[in-house]
Amino acid sequence: MFLVLILVLVSCNTKPAMDSGLVTKESIREEITQMDDSLKFYFDEMMDDKRSDLPHSSIDKAIELHQRYYAKFPKDEYAAECLDKIHQLHLQKKEYGKSVQICDTLFVHYPTYKNISDVYFSAATTYDYLLSDSTNARKYYQVLLDSPKTNKAIKKEIKMRLPYLGMSPEEMAEQINLEVEEVLKGK
Repeated sequence: MFLVLILVLVSCNTKPAMDSGLVTKESIREEITQMDDSLKFYFDEMMDDKRSDLPHSSIDKAIELHQRYYAKFPKDEYAAECLDKIHQLHLQKKEYGKSVQICDTLFVHYPTYKNISDVYFSAATTYDYLLSDSTNARKYYQVLLDSPKTNKAIKKEIKMRLPYLGMSPEEMAEQINLEVEEVLKGK
């Protein structure tokens, strides 16, 4: 009888690893992969004009999963990739301030992240075009210009943009047209 009681008590306390709080890298990455697959499906529907945007609830869940991985395993190299995805998801939600905050975290904690140049460019263009913050845009554009790892085409694009920093694309085009007219008058 005593043995039966022990078996009942032990079997009642048996819980799956996730319920007991034991979270592994693999379990979170599996959830992330499933969510990324769902987001890809929604994105493909957007590209086929079957959907106007990604569901915010799915984006929020993806952010939460990537954030959980980063918080639980900050020293793992995949943590930087999680932050990169979080910043991109905030851009998708038009949460530009949150996006650049995540970029700043990447710059401080993961300066050697394999895609750090892309993150700098994303932060610079977000500050430039979406937040109208030419001071921070210039700072990050300069980091890219100073880096030997930055693609030459990106450097050329940045050098063309810097004289018109703070202008919208429309204002920039208008200014360039005025400059071209001035050059043509001088000939």
